[in-house]
Amino acid sequence: MKYRRIPGTNLEVSVLGLGMMGIGSSGWRPWVLDRAAGREVLATALDRGVNLFDTSNFYSYGESERVLGEYLRSVGKRESAVIATKVGNRLSNWPNHGGYSRKHIVAETEASLDRLKTDYIDLLQTHIWDNDAEIDEVLETFELLRSQGKVLYAGFTNLSSDWVRDALEYERRFGRRIWSTLQLEYNALRDEVAEWAFPICTAARKGVLAYGPYARGFLTESSLMPSKRAKTDNYRHEWYGTEADRIQRDKLVNSGEGGEVGSVVWAALTSVLDNPTVTSVLVGATDAKQLDESVCVVDRWCAESERNGIVETGKR
Repeated sequence: MKYRRIPGTNLEVSVLGLGMMGIGSSGWRPWVLDRAAGREVLATALDRGVNLFDTSNFYSYGESERVLGEYLRSVGKRESAVIATKVGNRLSNWPNHGGYSRKHIVAETEASLDRLKTDYIDLLQTHIWDNDAEIDEVLETFELLRSQGKVLYAGFTNLSSDWVRDALEYERRFGRRIWSTLQLEYNALRDEVAEWAFPICTAARKGVLAYGPYARGFLTESSLMPSKRAKTDNYRHEWYGTEADRIQRDKLVNSGEGGEVGSVVWAALTSVLDNPTVTSVLVGATDAKQLDESVCVVDRWCAESERNGIVETGKR
């Protein structure tokens, strides 16, 4: 596995990160792995050199964080891991049980620390953005938590261009760097963010964490990576599957190189990795074999790209 520094920081993350939405409790979503199966995927990730684990207080209503924290503690690997989690999704109908008040962010950060069994979160991110939120309050709260040592780095997820510019303007007024990453859905079917977000992030030295390279299973459902998620994830059926998507998927299949890791897996992942603005690509897995296939693609891509200076740091 290769590693890259998040731009503007000294923090190194694996080129491939593990998205934790699929680990926690099948009672939350039918395709989600329960504790035992989830621990197997986590073990494979660590064994292959993955150090970035992206979870959320919303995933399985906290069980995803709990499984991750307990596993890292049990194997003594907390310091080897970069834990990224998120806050902001509504957890109940009560006021301040979601959104971006200082009250909610601080309370949920404390709850995440408890579930993750750690004294600090490496990367705290917003989740689904609230367009009525006061972004200054969010950034001020990030800075508060960082001053307390509870959060080391901060980031945003799925911000629009106007909100990204507002966040950058606040940093300029504040006179220091506060946030470091922008997490975005980016794949062969949804590549619009490359037009506006990537130039902004490059200029501002912000890392890009790209999630959804397989389009929630749509791109790989007929390849070597069949999954229960492709059949039961409602978001996958709502967001993907138009005739245009199917045509683009066919093109991707035909462009693949084949081999033991599967042509679609290679084509889908490398279409994301080939963009130099992407710091790390986040993949989910419903079993250890799926994760291994993704790791094989990334390792091969890194080996082929290293001579061109795309991969910045050495092996673990």
